[in-house]
Amino acid sequence: FVTQQAGIVEMFTGGFGLFSDIYAPAVESILFLTIAIVGGFLWGEAGVFLGTVVSRFIIWQLWKIYYVFSRGFKMPQRRYWGFWSKHLLVQTAICGISYVIIRGIHPTPMESWPALIMYAAITTLLYCILGGVLMYLLAEGSKEVFWRLWKRFGLHRESCPAT
Repeated sequence: FVTQQAGIVEMFTGGFGLFSDIYAPAVESILFLTIAIVGGFLWGEAGVFLGTVVSRFIIWQLWKIYYVFSRGFKMPQRRYWGFWSKHLLVQTAICGISYVIIRGIHPTPMESWPALIMYAAITTLLYCILGGVLMYLLAEGSKEVFWRLWKRFGLHRESCPAT
């Protein structure tokens, strides 16, 4: 998730030609190494992973968003954080609801390879359907994405209310 978000921010950084924050990669590396070494010592692999997540979040979700909005868009970043928070809440709800439903699925994935494959198929389908419905209903911009996909795969332009 953090990596995907960083890619989006990087596109806008490049689009605006904002390349003067030359210290961001060095700060990200120092943060990563510090957290990964300490976290690895304390928690093993999870601590190293924590170093990646925390360093990327600080640089790409906090600093780069501020940088792009203040120097590129030349506007406050409140709208971005409202949009991001709403999407994060929707994703958290999707995960929570999916988890509750998936807990009751039998057979458990540990029983056999076919059980694992069936479990994976059911959980993926559930998450995609639930995610699609909740994103469509609650997340800003999702309806337009759905209608674009709808049109792309063969429906006529007249049936699209978003255009």
